Amino acid sequence: MSYVISIIGKKNLLLFLAILIFNTFQIILDILSIGLILPILTAIVNQEIIFEQKYFFILYQIINSTDPNDFLKKLLLFLFFYIQLKYF
Repeated sequence: MSYVISIIGKKNLLLFLAILIFNTFQIILDILSIGLILPILTAIVNQEIIFEQKYFFILYQIINSTDPNDFLKKLLLFLFFYIQLKYF
């Protein structure tokens, strides 16, 4: 390890580690955004799944939606802002 530090330099090694941490965080955000699209599309196609699936129903209660269309609008808005935040 000391040989690597002597070649790269301590400052550049710290910069490399910072870039590695930020890239890992970006990868996690990308995986989450891909994972959010399919459940939302499923709920759009079949709105009854909101009441049949446990996690959809818990989220439906937390958001305090009045009907499934309102719930889907809020989910799509969240997805839109999440993707915008990811690329900011």
